[in-house]
Formats: sequence, structure tokens, C-alpha cells
Amino acid sequence: MTLDIINHSPSQAATDTNATLRSVSTRRADANRRREALKIILEAHRLTPTELSRLINCSRPNALYNFLKGRSAALSLDMIERILTALPAISFEELVGWTRIRRGNPVFIRSR
Repeated sequence: MTLDIINHSPSQAATDTNATLRSVSTRRADANRRREALKIILEAHRLTPTELSRLINCSRPNALYNFLKGRSAALSLDMIERILTALPAISFEELVGWTRIRRGNPVFIRSR
């Protein structure tokens, strides 16, 4: 086993730390962008997190709430697929915040 950190100069260690901090900062920004996109979608469809959880038959409705409140960084792929199926007017790109949500008349979905 080698300890590579010993071979790094102080400036290299600082550069590595800065890169790590930027990476963490970027991940937080991405998660916040996804949260904001979902909040806009909920508002546009006049849904609460609880109503969306019921609409998508979520086995863990608290997961959606935890994501929106910042307690988790992402939604599961299964949950994303369920949301996209339940809200066909929303694209994947809009759901994850890559593109802006199209404004206009909201699409109402009848629950089963």
C-alpha cells in the first residue's frame, strides 16, 4: 500500500481540495435545479406532493417529500418514470431541470 498524498505538494493538495469542493457544489446546484423544476411542475398542475405520490402509486410517498425538502439528492429512476407516465405533458428534460417548463394551460390528470 502506498500513500500517494505524501508525494503531493501543498499546492497540489489544495488543487485537489478545490476540485472536490467544486464537485460537491455542482452536485448541490444540480439537485436544487431538479427540486425547483419539480416544484414548478407541481404548481403548474396544481398538485401537492401527497397528491402526486398517490397519482403515481408511490410505495414510499415520503421519498418525494424528502427530495423536495432537500433531505435526499435525487429521485429514483422508478419514481421519475412514474411521474413521466402520470404527467405525459412533461418531458424528462423538464422534470430534471435541463429545460424550462413550458408555461401555458396546465394539464389536469384524473386520478384512478
